[in-house]
Amino acid sequence: MALQIARDWSTVPAATLKAFTAALEPQLAREHELLMLDKKFNQQRYFAGLFSGLIVALVSLGGAIYFGSGGDWWGTAILSGPSLIALAKIFVLRRSDPADIQAVLTATRAVLPSARTGSSASSQRAAGEEPGELTGAAADE
Repeated sequence: MALQIARDWSTVPAATLKAFTAALEPQLAREHELLMLDKKFNQQRYFAGLFSGLIVALVSLGGAIYFGSGGDWWGTAILSGPSLIALAKIFVLRRSDPADIQAVLTATRAVLPSARTGSSASSQRAAGEEPGELTGAAADE
């Protein structure tokens, strides 16, 4: 096929080829410029996602440390568990798998029953108890 195209172009006079290439050069320059702008935009978008993922991860870990130092383990588990990995994956890789969402739901469901029973430090403080004290059915065991 390429050989046939070369044979066809060999029959065209040199002046016509020169005019054709002169007309084609501005178009090729525009296409090259658009390609370079597209690559630059994609690179900037990649680094923006990387930076956003870093900020989300650091804020989540900071929140987990804050909740953990106060004894609110459910907040720590939510902010530092699979949800942190899923969010970072969304920002950095720009994709989310159903397994990520399932892991977040599983971790949240495992932690939330303890939050509903009032065993968090904030609910213990509100009840006038010291965080870490066992109350109710847990104290009877």
